[in-house]
Amino acid sequence: SELDSLPNQKMSVREFCGLCSRFGVHEADALTLLAAFHESSIVLNFSTSSSAQLRDTVFIKPKDVLDTVWATFDLSGSVSLAEIELKQAELVVLRSEFRALDTAKSMLDQTAESQANRAVWVGGILPVGTFVGLCRMTYWEFSWDIVEPISFFVSTMGPICFFYVWFARHKEDFSMAAWREGMIAKSKQTLYRAKAFDLERYEAVVEAINQCEEDIRLLKQG
Repeated sequence: SELDSLPNQKMSVREFCGLCSRFGVHEADALTLLAAFHESSIVLNFSTSSSAQLRDTVFIKPKDVLDTVWATFDLSGSVSLAEIELKQAELVVLRSEFRALDTAKSMLDQTAESQANRAVWVGGILPVGTFVGLCRMTYWEFSWDIVEPISFFVSTMGPICFFYVWFARHKEDFSMAAWREGMIAKSKQTLYRAKAFDLERYEAVVEAINQCEEDIRLLKQG
């Protein structure tokens, strides 16, 4: 049709009436025809709009107008899809970095735990050695009359003093589990520094992954 062959996407109402007059259509009939074209979506003319510019504009290629509106307001979801793909690409990079960091951290954590376990076993020498020493002094070196006061201070006053100092420093009762966990934590810090492991970066990557996954979830819902 004549309208489809026009290079422009819009024209004024006056220009539309001028085009109709070339085919012998009077201005009043041209306006009626324009309203009919608008109803059938052949062209768009918002004659009842509060904007004088819209009332005087005839969009002769409605599909281009709708495509522009859809792209602008993301009605097709293309923008959201692009954002999701971008977030997914970012997530792939973050997960790759996390795997490398997590592998290094796991190895250091296992080393720290092994060191703590060895310390626990070595710590067992103290009570066993004390028991053996008291037995030797009782049955071989001296007698129970001499060893009894020594054993009292070693087995009673010694632990009391130790538990008191522990509580004063840590503000909690002593337990073997807490002692072991404390050694593990200290060993981890020492190993992280020795091996230049960036714990802050590790935590930042974990947080970024969680945030990225949440953003993707929200984009898919939206």
